[in-house]
Amino acid sequence: MEEKTINWIGDIDHISGFLYELNAEYPELKVVQTEQPMDNLETDLYIVDFSIYPCFADILDNGLAPCIVFGNSPNVFTSSVMSGFCDAVALPMNKHELIFRIFRNISSSSIHFGIDKVSFSQRLVSGMCKTEPISHIQFKLMRMFSNSPGSLYSRESIAQYIGIKVDPNSRIVDVYISQLRKKLKFVMGISEEMDFDPIMCVRGKGYRIEKKPVDNL
Repeated sequence: MEEKTINWIGDIDHISGFLYELNAEYPELKVVQTEQPMDNLETDLYIVDFSIYPCFADILDNGLAPCIVFGNSPNVFTSSVMSGFCDAVALPMNKHELIFRIFRNISSSSIHFGIDKVSFSQRLVSGMCKTEPISHIQFKLMRMFSNSPGSLYSRESIAQYIGIKVDPNSRIVDVYISQLRKKLKFVMGISEEMDFDPIMCVRGKGYRIEKKPVDNL
C-alpha cells in the first residue's frame, strides 16, 4: 500500500504508545498530530478527539478526508451516525479495533460497468484512463451504487442516503448525479460520440448503474 497520511487531532499524550506501535507495524501510515485540521496537509484520514475538536462536521462540510471520531460522550456516536460519513470509537480505545477502522476508511472500493472497472476512495475516482478528485457527496453516491450495482434507486432514496432534504420539485439530486456521471465518463474515456451513460436515468423511477456494451469498447 502507498503511504497514507493520518491527521490525529487531539492530545498526543493520550496516544504516544499507540503511535509507536502503529508506526512500527505499519510504516506506510504517517501520523501527524495537530489541534485542528491543517489546510496545507495532504490528509487521507482524520482521527478526531471529540473533547478537543467537537466540531468535526466542519471536516465533512469542507469536503476533506473522512473521520474516525473517538470519545466517551454519547454525542460522539449520535453525531457520527447522523453525518453518514464518520466512524466512531469508544474509549478506552482498543488498538486492534482502531487499526481495523483505519484500514477500512482508507481502502478503496470499485464498481464494474460491464468489463470496465472504476475504483474509488473518499477522495478519488479512477478508471483505466484517468483519475479525478471527488466530493463528499460524490463519494457517498459511489458507495451507494457499489452496495447494490444492479438496483434502481429513486430520487427520494438517493436524497435520504446522501443526507439531504429535498422538496418534490427540487432537481438537486439530478444535478449531483449529472456531476458524478460526467466524472465517470472522463475517467472511463467515454467520448460524447459514444451512446453510453454509466449512470442510467429510468424515467419517473430513478437511477441505476449501466453496463458498458461491447460495441462501445
